[in-house]
Amino acid sequence: MDSQNQLEDGSWGDKDFSSSSYRILCTLACVVALKSWQIHSHESEKGMKFLKENISRLKDEDEAHMPSGFENALHALMATARDLEMEIPFDHPVLQEIYARREIKFSRCRM
Repeated sequence: MDSQNQLEDGSWGDKDFSSSSYRILCTLACVVALKSWQIHSHESEKGMKFLKENISRLKDEDEAHMPSGFENALHALMATARDLEMEIPFDHPVLQEIYARREIKFSRCRM
């Protein structure tokens, strides 16, 4: 991860890739890394701003366009962000929906 690869809107990811879930996942991974390493606070703040302004876009995302394992990766990164006491809207309704879908998928696998 290179802070120089941060996009103008504060996100990380392929600027030509239109999936909100992809950009949110990449950005979350980067801000978690920056926070845990305690470097590039300005870039981290820009990334956090992007996340807060765009997390609600996940509700309009077609689940078929989400990266494979999105729910699991998001859940793990959010847990790390919580441990780092990052200011992320952990209780956002769209996140609750994604976590519910994750639980459904897990329960199907356990059967």
